[in-house]
Amino acid sequence: MKIEVHGGKEIWKAAHRGELTGRTDLNILDQYNGEVRGFCNYYAIANNRSKLHKFRCIMEYSFYKTLTCKYRTSKRRTIEKYRIGKDIGVKFQDKNGKERVRLLWKGSLAKESYPLGAEADIVHKPKGILKKPSLANRLRAGRCEWCGKETSELVMHQVRALKELDESQPWAAFMKKINRKTLVVCQECPAKIHSADCEKMESRIQREL
Repeated sequence: MKIEVHGGKEIWKAAHRGELTGRTDLNILDQYNGEVRGFCNYYAIANNRSKLHKFRCIMEYSFYKTLTCKYRTSKRRTIEKYRIGKDIGVKFQDKNGKERVRLLWKGSLAKESYPLGAEADIVHKPKGILKKPSLANRLRAGRCEWCGKETSELVMHQVRALKELDESQPWAAFMKKINRKTLVVCQECPAKIHSADCEKMESRIQREL
């Protein structure tokens, strides 16, 4: 927008955004919708949220002026072109070739109740990320989970309980860290793991003697 001063009073006027004129109509609409909706939602719980009507009005006419500048026409013709019933929007075709309509956002500016309760501090796990992938997927990965070697010849190393592991051994500390009682390892790693266990047992026996 641009601000003009007349008689010591500021007058806000909508202005076109030249940097958007090279985009498609739908992309321009999405840009305005995202900014207006985001700004209004940010102040959703404000007591005087209705005052954002002026901001939204300026953004709406800025949208008209941007399209007017893009097509070098008049604002009146622009509004007539994009009017859909009582609303303003852009018609487009989706990936299946069907005609769709996306409207200029004009949601309510009434104060909303606080949208979050006790669940606000809960961090939800993103979809598609498995915290504990299945054994089949781990085997199909073709990688030793201990040394990182890529091989199709994998075996399973398993313990009875994580609480019985002594973290002085790196592999045991690793299993506790990932919270798994199993490790998918290559052919060489079980010997290394069992060798470390044997050395630890011999050392303990010697201390006891």
